[in-house]
Amino acid sequence: MTAWFGACVLIYTAIIALHSGMATATAGCSGERHDILILLDGSSAMGQTGFTKARRWVLRLTGALTASHGETRVGLVTFGASPHLIFTPGQHVHQRGLHQAIRRTRFLGDGTARVGNALEFVARQEVWGPSNDTTGRVAIVVMASRSQDRVMDGAQVLHAAGVWVYAVGIGSVPTRQLLAVASEPHSDHVWRLKQIGQLPHLVRALQQSICYDAICQNLEVDEKNGPGKLLISGFDLMQHFWDEEAFKGPEGGFPVMGLPLAEQTRKVFPRGMPDEFTLVTVFRMSEHTRQNIWYLWQVLDRSGIPQVAVCLDGAKRMLAFEAAGVQGAEMLAISQHPAISLLFDGGWHRLEVTVTNFELSLQVDCKPAGSQPLSQRAKVDMDGVILLGILVKDRTAVHADFLKFALYCGSRNAGRERCCSVPGQCDGSLQSDQPIPNTQMDGQEVRTLPSKSSSLDLNFGPATISHPGVSQMKQKQKTSTHFFEGFELSGCAGSSCARKARTSNGTSRRSWFARRSGADWSTGTFWNSWIARTTGIARERWSCW
Repeated sequence: MTAWFGACVLIYTAIIALHSGMATATAGCSGERHDILILLDGSSAMGQTGFTKARRWVLRLTGALTASHGETRVGLVTFGASPHLIFTPGQHVHQRGLHQAIRRTRFLGDGTARVGNALEFVARQEVWGPSNDTTGRVAIVVMASRSQDRVMDGAQVLHAAGVWVYAVGIGSVPTRQLLAVASEPHSDHVWRLKQIGQLPHLVRALQQSICYDAICQNLEVDEKNGPGKLLISGFDLMQHFWDEEAFKGPEGGFPVMGLPLAEQTRKVFPRGMPDEFTLVTVFRMSEHTRQNIWYLWQVLDRSGIPQVAVCLDGAKRMLAFEAAGVQGAEMLAISQHPAISLLFDGGWHRLEVTVTNFELSLQVDCKPAGSQPLSQRAKVDMDGVILLGILVKDRTAVHADFLKFALYCGSRNAGRERCCSVPGQCDGSLQSDQPIPNTQMDGQEVRTLPSKSSSLDLNFGPATISHPGVSQMKQKQKTSTHFFEGFELSGCAGSSCARKARTSNGTSRRSWFARRSGADWSTGTFWNSWIARTTGIARERWSCW
């Protein structure tokens, strides 16, 4: 697939048109509802000591799940030769009662494990308790020994009912039984532990996986070490920003000329955006684009304030990752790794930007391109807009070809895909003349983020969009109207619209775009001079934003 970004698109239209009819929500698993049943092996193979450790882990896991997953409810079932319902999801509303019920759960040493029987038991409606209008149902099965019955039959009933099933095997549990129990993709739903003492390490992994099951889609990709296909969780951004039926050309390309690549965040991520992700794109830039600063990907909130973005600076051969932090902080991570400069040579390249709660890491053409610690980021407001390929200087579209644009949930999924998306790479024709050293990225800046009522000159202008291949967005012309909280666009009428942003005390400031050419750079480079200039009411934002 090939897609050309055209010029002359102003994101004012996208923000205004996409802003209407949106409901308040945040990203990740915040606000999502789940009913979770933990099936704990209580057979003689677990043993009293092992069961006590497992019960302690259940306490920790339930505390983490109910704290991080909105209105999540947790139930508990133990099983050996027969299943025993300890309590249903929602039976204990408060944490204290929930934890007391877990602590009172006794080890029965109930013969040999019959996991299939337990799964069929869990498939019954009464085990889940009253309906909670949940986003999804989840079963976590902890097995300490081989099941003595057929696990496939019970697992198929649960899978058919839409229950996401996780299988945790301790010790010598057969892999085939774990795979039969778990949902697909198995890489996200199966864990094998050597000993029960490793259970605490699964708490965070299960939190993330349950979140991804609730909000992510399944994508089919090429298997890394074979000719087959595999499923991973993520989002294909190409299908949201390019319409295959409307744009497919004679060579399978997707030409987009002069049209905005903008979409409501909620339409791209209907149930939320994952906190940890990998942005994977295969693209090449035109000569014009290689000389400019532009957003590869940018997410704005409902007021037009950037929340997360990946920016490329052609003049400095630089990549910047920007994100809104907690309590008004703003993060900027910059990379001038030698591999980043390859992106600006006009050829096809694959870029991976992996963002976790603690680290940013980059790969260019499947080779490491540096990493850097990150501080805590704010949740993404789902009521905003996602933009692809926007020039910083005038907010118009860039000229570039895109073959792939995807966001994979979590930090591991991109590594499971065969890295042959770049034309010519698999046959060895796409090679750099010089080896890419594994150097570290530059330092991180943490800064104060202006509130919604402070200055932010969005420099928007009206545009008309009418094409069947792009999400239709209607332009609304208005004059002297407050479109967003904290922003005033005065006398808007066509491209000559006079725009003015005001701070909370009414002080006007011009856009940094208008000042850039005459700025005094003696205090440092364009990227590093921001801190020196961020004092008082005349705060400036020296970044891609």
